[in-house]
Amino acid sequence: MAIETTTGERFFGDYVDVFNAGVRTGDFGPMLARFAEDATFAVDGVPLSPIVGRPAIAAIYRAQPPDDEIDLLNVDEQGATLVGRFAWKATGLTGTITMARRGDEIASLHVGFDTASDAGPAVAASGARVGFDPEVVRRDFPILDQEINGHPLVYLDSASTSQKPGVVLDTIDRYYREYNANVHRGIYTIGEKATAEYERARAKVARFINAPDAHEIVFTRNATEAINLVAYSWGRKNISRGDAIVLTEMEHHANLVPWQLLVQEQDGDLEFIPITDDGRLRLDVYEALLKLDPRLVAFTHVSNTLGTINPVREMVEMAHAAGALVLVDGAQAVPHVPVDVQELGADF
Repeated sequence: MAIETTTGERFFGDYVDVFNAGVRTGDFGPMLARFAEDATFAVDGVPLSPIVGRPAIAAIYRAQPPDDEIDLLNVDEQGATLVGRFAWKATGLTGTITMARRGDEIASLHVGFDTASDAGPAVAASGARVGFDPEVVRRDFPILDQEINGHPLVYLDSASTSQKPGVVLDTIDRYYREYNANVHRGIYTIGEKATAEYERARAKVARFINAPDAHEIVFTRNATEAINLVAYSWGRKNISRGDAIVLTEMEHHANLVPWQLLVQEQDGDLEFIPITDDGRLRLDVYEALLKLDPRLVAFTHVSNTLGTINPVREMVEMAHAAGALVLVDGAQAVPHVPVDVQELGADF
């Protein structure tokens, strides 16, 4: 006896099919194409949800592709909203995907889990691993396996110096034990291996932020040195008397002091975008400042003090339309939100 399926069930089933195909092949393009350009999705346990826009969703899949397929158990159709129950094929753990349709596209998608422990596998609809168990995370960091004054060490200064997980310490140890040599110099075996690993790391970073070419990735010691590099190279050549640089009032010193020194040296001007009482940038003031024809706009993607996530793409487009180059301080963004540098369009 044939069982007739509804349009909503077929729509949901097609999504699951292309998701599972992506898990098997590593190509999630057909699945991503089903999302609307301005689609949103949220996943229980993922910080900073919901994520907005197909490019941001694609960045999630690129950064952490899912590694398990799902079985669709049933679908409840509630107008344009579809609620599907699913189970991971490998573990049998279950959850709910709530999907809103807009024509033939997915307008929004939310993934929930029946228990907190179900958040462990790769997320069915986002590609991100979710759920935050602090005890599991602590075990990744050997330095936290100690007590201070009779209490487990709690470290709160990661913005200054981040601790290293065991996998990083093991890799550094292996380098010093097995192929410690200068890169791009020696033609002997361990020198060539050191160079290959160094360039492999550069390629990984490029893929992680979707840079078009690994050669666009320049390693520096920290964000401060990186911004100084731009200020002392591009800045000294292109900023002269009366030229304006636009910053924001929420910048870290790393994205403030280099420009203060530069305009003092070159007799330029600094202008600042103010912030509202709720920590957002005054884009109306920014628009007015762009009429000063600044040579450069420099701002943070995610504020290190306020946590504000700035509308980078919009601000970059406005700056470029005014003839300015853009530097984005991504130090806080890359560890916390999907970053696609091609989508953002910044120059540095």
